[in-house]
Amino acid sequence: MEIEEIKKIYGEVGSGYATDVKTIRFLEKWVREKGELPPFARASWKTCKRFLNN
Repeated sequence: MEIEEIKKIYGEVGSGYATDVKTIRFLEKWVREKGELPPFARASWKTCKRFLNN
């Protein structure tokens, strides 16, 4: 999915880059609330792995 399509479904997710503050905040909140990554996230990102391990 493109970022704009993802935003239509999930709301503001940032740019999608692992260094983007909005993206990091979105992922952190998602994992905290749901216990897993969103379906469009790259599980191989160090950022994603960090959230899953906390």
